[in-house]
Amino acid sequence: MSFLLERFGANAVDVIRTRQLPSDLSLLRAEFLCDHRVSGRLSLARILPTDGVAAELGVFTGLFSAMLLDVARPRRMHFVDPWWKEFGDTYPDWGLYTDQGKLGTRAAHAIAARRIERHAKGAETNVEVGYSTEFLRSKPDAYFDWVYLDSTHSYEGTRSELAILRTKVRPGGLVAGDDWHDREDHHHSGVAKAVREAVADRDYEFVGTFPALQWAVRVPALSVN
Repeated sequence: MSFLLERFGANAVDVIRTRQLPSDLSLLRAEFLCDHRVSGRLSLARILPTDGVAAELGVFTGLFSAMLLDVARPRRMHFVDPWWKEFGDTYPDWGLYTDQGKLGTRAAHAIAARRIERHAKGAETNVEVGYSTEFLRSKPDAYFDWVYLDSTHSYEGTRSELAILRTKVRPGGLVAGDDWHDREDHHHSGVAKAVREAVADRDYEFVGTFPALQWAVRVPALSVN
């Protein structure tokens, strides 16, 4: 373990803390050679309501899933990702993130499921292969206390998710997510654009941005007459 920490630094810390080390070589390379910014998201995880009903949309290998379970300690949590339904047997070539397109979607799903089970600590958990918007539409209004978005990373996808979440998250509940980029020329800048528009339309109240490209908004609380 000391060699891993010395050789790979923060990346190794993020993997080791899940207590589920990859055996798949492509997965091993993808997690140890690429910074997934998991430890950097701790300040965002700490503002999430504890003992709630929640969801993480976009799970990948479950590195951040483990932290969400440890820190927010939900009583019920859904983990939704399309895995092979979207990408087939292997992910596209996203550089080190997917070991140049060698990382298998089922290997990612399998270790995510193990990590979620290991960190559930009594929480009711559900791991679902599917698309975020279809999943959200299947839930009752005001069902969630919070939802974390790490799914499409696009303007259209984030806008669609926020439109549905406006009624699926309880008044006063939080929607948070990854990939906040202020530069308009960044290929994931659509996330921030969609969030800003939803706040401007008064569908949400802006909570703030956080280290490691994190952000959060709040569903307005019901007014009391």
